[in-house]
Amino acid sequence: MNSQALKIAGVTRDTPDPAGGVIVRDASGEPTGVLLEAAAQLVRAHLPAPPAIAEQRRLLLAQMAAHNALGITSVTEPGISPANYELYASLRQQLTVRAHLLLRVTSLADVETMVEAFPGKSGDDMLSLDGFKSYADGGVEGGYLYQPYQVIPGEQTNPGYRGTLRLPAGGEDELARMYVTAARHKFQFQTHVVGDAAFDIVVSALRKANDEIRLAPYRFALMHLFLPSHAGMKTMKRMGILATVQDHPVLLGDNMVKWWGRERAGRGIPVRDLIDAGLVVAGGTDAPVVPPSPLWSLGWMTTRKTLQDEILGAGQAITPAEALHLYTAGSAYTQFAEHSVGTLTPGKRADLVVLDGNPLTCRRDEIRDIKVQETMVDGRTVYSL
Repeated sequence: MNSQALKIAGVTRDTPDPAGGVIVRDASGEPTGVLLEAAAQLVRAHLPAPPAIAEQRRLLLAQMAAHNALGITSVTEPGISPANYELYASLRQQLTVRAHLLLRVTSLADVETMVEAFPGKSGDDMLSLDGFKSYADGGVEGGYLYQPYQVIPGEQTNPGYRGTLRLPAGGEDELARMYVTAARHKFQFQTHVVGDAAFDIVVSALRKANDEIRLAPYRFALMHLFLPSHAGMKTMKRMGILATVQDHPVLLGDNMVKWWGRERAGRGIPVRDLIDAGLVVAGGTDAPVVPPSPLWSLGWMTTRKTLQDEILGAGQAITPAEALHLYTAGSAYTQFAEHSVGTLTPGKRADLVVLDGNPLTCRRDEIRDIKVQETMVDGRTVYSL
């Protein structure tokens, strides 16, 4: 943020770091303008109000059309509010992308409120409310790590900084209760987790919950999984916990190297290891954090190349066939939709994409340049050149 934004938000040298966030300061203690994770809320609270509902509807449909042009037929919308759900529901007959919605929760009280307001997983194969999403830690610049981040003058000045935990106030035990409550009401739960230390905490909470109620039928998932341990992946497999991976390093690889160091950055999002651990893995992009193109994501999974053409973690690359499976059948399974979409099979919905190249046979570094010529949802053309 610039100095005017900090002034409007009342952020000064005397403003304490909020829970789950960091106000980066220079050597004299003055804010540099970098606000990490929850600290960004200090400024977001002063942003203009959202547009009118009619404009929000128009924007949502326009964004779906933009996704159709990229060959996207289904999305998981992770972390919406009840008002966002009503927005989707009001457009049910006009949707051109299948939407699987997850309500954002930060505490056990949130989960208890939501299961009362939305009793039972509901919807159809075009619009469904599947469950909940929460954060365990921050992103590349805020994932909770065992070993400290690197010092970056003006950006990350604390030699002891290990990221930010974003657990509920009751910590791991409350998180476990959130999982149990969701499962008892037959809801899915997906958890954002980036750092290795945060990963172990979340797996421990899942294990506590699974000891009380079997989680596998509800397809709980961990999202992003930058630095999972092999022991934790085995525990996920035993409990039937799913994994979803995205192509963050395409744009954020430079920051991963800068903030984490090259060795740790190269281990980031170990797709090969996740597959070899026997986990059900789904592919995505985490848009708008990174661009929403599936072909960019498929290209990264098979080459591990960033936009700077740097390869981070070559040993974690997977084959084009594996990447396509993650992005289709794997993702459909996380959405409880494997019986209707995800493969080209007689009897399933005709969600089809026509490409101008074959990602299974072209050079791997050419996959992200393949163009979409036509997209169909349920047999209806929603995009064509």
